[in-house]
Amino acid sequence: MLLQAAPALADTLRDPTNPDAPVSRAHYHSVMSGYQFEPIRGKPGNWRELNDRMEQIGGPLGQLRDLSEPIQKKKK
Repeated sequence: MLLQAAPALADTLRDPTNPDAPVSRAHYHSVMSGYQFEPIRGKPGNWRELNDRMEQIGGPLGQLRDLSEPIQKKKK
């Protein structure tokens, strides 16, 4: 009899409409908790040249290409 009542009791305790139902404690872990700032070493490059280089290699997805693949020239 006790074994049959246990699932019913568990459902009652988890009922979201029951204001007295126990609630498990929420856990928060920041993704930034292990972040360590490292200053940029050296002088930044010319932003126009860097933008042109990014255009040559195909933007952010171009960085994912295999190093043996040639850089595609811009189509005009």
